[in-house]
Amino acid sequence: AAVDEVASDKELLEALVMIIADKPAKSWTDKDLTRFEIALSNLVRRFQNLEALQKEVQAKGSGFEAQRITATEPNGKEINEVLWINEADKPLIDRLIDETLDKFELKNDDKLRKAFAARLIKKVLSHNTDDTQNDIDQAKSMRDQRQYG
Repeated sequence: AAVDEVASDKELLEALVMIIADKPAKSWTDKDLTRFEIALSNLVRRFQNLEALQKEVQAKGSGFEAQRITATEPNGKEINEVLWINEADKPLIDRLIDETLDKFELKNDDKLRKAFAARLIKKVLSHNTDDTQNDIDQAKSMRDQRQYG
């Protein structure tokens, strides 16, 4: 729909809205409008994340794979970080993953594997967040010491 050079702007917009809402706009109810707004918001966020990731990949150069990870905690706090995987490290990382997931407790329990992954991501990313907060706190403390003697 987006590359159709023959369609009018109105037809293009209707086609794009139909793709997002999975329903023609002419037959929408108020609930459909709300669902569309949520779906569009999610789509915009995903495109913004992809765009930011692509910019970081271009800046970093080749030899790395980038993945943007967002973890949202029950209190609404988000941890959002780009993780870089060095191509040379992939075999070691894959081996460690396979060894961990082949453990008896995780081997055949998909639900437990996902819970393990969620907790691992939280532990790894929140550690970085804690370090950043500690750095901020130290910088403030040093600034206060300089200002107030």
